[in-house]
Amino acid sequence: MLEILTIAAALAASGYPLVKLVQSLNERANARSAIQQTRERAKAAARLRQAQAETTRRLAEAAKRQAAHDMQVAIQQLAQSPDFRRAASFAARAAEVRVPATFRQRQFCRLRPLLLDHLARRLQAGVGLQAAANGLRELIAALGVAAYEADYIATEAQACQTSPVERDPDYRERLRNSHAAHTRRLDAIRNTPDLDEELLEQLLEAEQERFRREVLEEPD
Repeated sequence: MLEILTIAAALAASGYPLVKLVQSLNERANARSAIQQTRERAKAAARLRQAQAETTRRLAEAAKRQAAHDMQVAIQQLAQSPDFRRAASFAARAAEVRVPATFRQRQFCRLRPLLLDHLARRLQAGVGLQAAANGLRELIAALGVAAYEADYIATEAQACQTSPVERDPDYRERLRNSHAAHTRRLDAIRNTPDLDEELLEQLLEAEQERFRREVLEEPD
């Protein structure tokens, strides 16, 4: 302000017209204000873009975690399906939201015994190979594994029909034990006397989280 007044006084002293002086000062002030407003708008736009990018990132990560969870549960619950199509759809969703291929491939290695067992059970029940293995190739592909792995599983499942061989009993036993222990824990919590609703809900949520961490993996 002092600078403007000094300039104004100097111009006035030199005979510079007062009207033009005022106009010049206004133009300078408006130009500075416009520059400042442009800068503020640019900063606000940058903050908005950053916030939107962070929201998009968080939503994408949440979608990945949910898809990874759903995929693993679908494979673990194959016994409730007549074939592999449901699990394949969840695996395809995981691939679609970019759950890392290394994570999906790791699930194939970890859960392969369940794929083999399911196919062998369906064949044992008299279902034809083509119907029983429906969706297996799609599941294998969505897990990021070579298609020939489906052929290997089919061959092993057919071999089990003539000379049954127990496959990876330790893993299946651990999985069954984990589910049984989880059910017992939930029943014990629900049957504990004198628990108010809030505490009961907290205990049930804690047990669900413990079980989820025990049997499911999280993508990196």
